[in-house]
Amino acid sequence: MTWPSFRPTISHQAWLPPRGLSREPEDHAHQGDRREGAEQGAVAAIQRNAARPAKTDVVISVTSKSRYAVVALAVLARAGESPMPIGQVAERRGIPVQFLEQLFSTLRRAGILVSHRGAKGGYTLARPADQITVLEVVQALDGVVGQEGKEAGGIWEEGVEALRATFGSTTIADIARREAEEAGTGMYHI
Repeated sequence: MTWPSFRPTISHQAWLPPRGLSREPEDHAHQGDRREGAEQGAVAAIQRNAARPAKTDVVISVTSKSRYAVVALAVLARAGESPMPIGQVAERRGIPVQFLEQLFSTLRRAGILVSHRGAKGGYTLARPADQITVLEVVQALDGVVGQEGKEAGGIWEEGVEALRATFGSTTIADIARREAEEAGTGMYHI
């Protein structure tokens, strides 16, 4: 038995590369131009970066985590020594509970908060509110404030020192007191 010869019929068109990708000589000339342009662009970028003074990309970073934590701690300060459930703190401040749980976990490990278990459990401040500074809270969550600014020197260092001084002299009790005054209500406990 002989097998019939099988020869696939493939259109010559199907094997041509798509438009713009053919290997015609005129395309090679354009590819060289593109390559030279890319090399010139890379050289220009290196020259721009070399012309910049070092450390101009200084960022003094205090994230929203710190802001949320400070106002949540102010709620606990106003509650006094009674443990407050995290859901209640989150509700009062409009902060998602899961996000606040992450912040409180970090603050508990840093010795700023104490967690209490049980039906009447929740969180309290580990120390009196007038002994917990905003700087301590920020650094527990965001790390050393303005390290990049200190390294840059000059006005950056001055700005960082001013920020650190303000945060270091402001306590959670001060924040709770300010909020109470702005809301027109008195402090309950501190």
